[in-house]
Amino acid sequence: MSYSSASAVGFLTPNLLSGGSNFTGSTTPTGSAVEFWLSSACGHIEAMLNAKGFATPVAESGARDRLAGIETLYGAGMAEMARANVRLGPGERTRGQVFMEMFEDQLEDFLKADLTLAGVGALSAATPYAGGISDSDKSTIEDNTDRVKPSFRRDLMRFPGTTAAGAIERQERDD
Repeated sequence: MSYSSASAVGFLTPNLLSGGSNFTGSTTPTGSAVEFWLSSACGHIEAMLNAKGFATPVAESGARDRLAGIETLYGAGMAEMARANVRLGPGERTRGQVFMEMFEDQLEDFLKADLTLAGVGALSAATPYAGGISDSDKSTIEDNTDRVKPSFRRDLMRFPGTTAAGAIERQERDD
């Protein structure tokens, strides 16, 4: 699901529409190509948001509008690069490259902001947990008769009359 639309890309790239109002099957690039690029941009944006710990898709209207603008830049950049057949001199850039640079810059700025203030929700409120359970919790679980008994347990392969893996080394150190 994209935040933007092919018609929004058309606002930035009227030169590609040949007087039309939107991308179609007969424009270069086609409307389906533009929709594909917008979907790709959406995936990239949402992956970046998820990596920062934010939930997607973004539902809050202010942040969603900003994402639509950023996504539109990506679509416009790809549309321009699909059509451009330009010879450039050293240091020159095409319109497509400029749109792509604007996309990267604006996405970076968006991700630097405190998005919780813009209403973007966090993925979860989970806190890190390290460690095991208390002895009383362990006893409660072990005493539960409805619980399926585990297939493995500690020291399962320790047989009477054998030594543990580190026992010989400890004995040699002690001698």
